[in-house]
Amino acid sequence: MFTVHTVCHRCGLDNLQLRALFKDTLGFAGMPNAEHVLTGPECLVVWVAAMLGRLEFLSPEQRLLIMDEVHGAIMSMAVQHGGPQQNILAIADGRFVTWTGHTGYLDLRDGSSARELPSPALETLAYNLTVLYDRSRRQCEARAQQERRDANHNADTAESTS
Repeated sequence: MFTVHTVCHRCGLDNLQLRALFKDTLGFAGMPNAEHVLTGPECLVVWVAAMLGRLEFLSPEQRLLIMDEVHGAIMSMAVQHGGPQQNILAIADGRFVTWTGHTGYLDLRDGSSARELPSPALETLAYNLTVLYDRSRRQCEARAQQERRDANHNADTAESTS
């Protein structure tokens, strides 16, 4: 789908976070080279991790816990372009997480699971991962096109100067 460079460039995750994501969450031997082509679900895992990285109320440990728990669901999601399917990741009261296909809630305080919330949620943040996928894919397509144009321009400039 896209290279590691195209997906990870300016995603907001530092090199150590990316290495841990690829090694621990996606099961790579280490950080893949920049030209390695990622599958659609692998791209989505990176984009979800980057999205979670922007949520300042989550600690790094809570982000890791969420990724450990949801990456399998993300990898198996059938991301449909323009279809009615919505793959949702929701956080209730900054503490409980649930996602499409999961029954119950992950408690971010201790990593336990609960079948239901202890009380109704005051605040719920929901992220549509299908929309995240579509938007991020379009951004990467535009970035890849720009990189190809730049490479062609640089090659033309090098030929004309030699």
